[in-house]
Amino acid sequence: MNTTVVIVSYKSDKKIYHNLDKFDKSINVLIIENSKDLHLKRIIEKKYKNVRVKLNENKGYAQGANLGAKLTKSKYIFFCSSDNFIKKNTIKKLEYFAKQMRDNFGILAVTDKKESVSKITNVKKPWKKKENGISCFLIKRKNFFKISGFDENFFLYCEDRDFTERLVKAKLSFYKVPLTFKNKIGSHSKKYDYQILLNKNWHFMWSKFYYKRKQYGYIIALLITMPYLANSCIKVIQFINNPKNSRIYIARINGLINAYFLKKAWYRPNLTKYEKKN
Repeated sequence: MNTTVVIVSYKSDKKIYHNLDKFDKSINVLIIENSKDLHLKRIIEKKYKNVRVKLNENKGYAQGANLGAKLTKSKYIFFCSSDNFIKKNTIKKLEYFAKQMRDNFGILAVTDKKESVSKITNVKKPWKKKENGISCFLIKRKNFFKISGFDENFFLYCEDRDFTERLVKAKLSFYKVPLTFKNKIGSHSKKYDYQILLNKNWHFMWSKFYYKRKQYGYIIALLITMPYLANSCIKVIQFINNPKNSRIYIARINGLINAYFLKKAWYRPNLTKYEKKN
């Protein structure tokens, strides 16, 4: 195999084993574990001889994916989220497609069933469509670094669209291939659901503004996101007697305000405090 699989994981011990079972034992898999879970590392590396786990400080998906790419030596990298399950022969088929195309591609994207294609399809403007976020794809390692990998300013959300946009601008083609994965939404343990939900809402709004600012500049990004801010303020009032729901929209407001003031995506889920309470 000429491919290394890179999986960025965070509190994914409930699903990561099922994911790893989908890969042939001849394929090298590198997990960037953003929760620094040494116990998980020991279990995985003992059970799977083809898997290596790198413990990492949680700086988001983009930083974890970039680290994984730097640690690989193979010709191709296959990025896969820990909650997306591929079929066992997917890597072989992707390498076959790459050979047939004489490596003349930027990305070969595996899709979920809703976006499936019957043949290899060139997507000219992937960032124009909502559904074209990518979570499972093959790329040549040298092409990944040619466009400087993922933008590490993103902690969560939009890093894939930003990446794809820069890829196409660099004249590297985006292709969907006739291969699909099954998505088991949410890779973390359910006991963290609420804290992760707050984290997602904070970063969803921060990343939306930052992404639009990169595309159109500060003023246009501000105009695009102001309705989200207004709506979130209304929701906080609506849920004034429901603190859990109210905090979700407060998180959205805080994410946007931090982005407006050009602050970094600093928010992190407080799982340690949550675990102590439970």
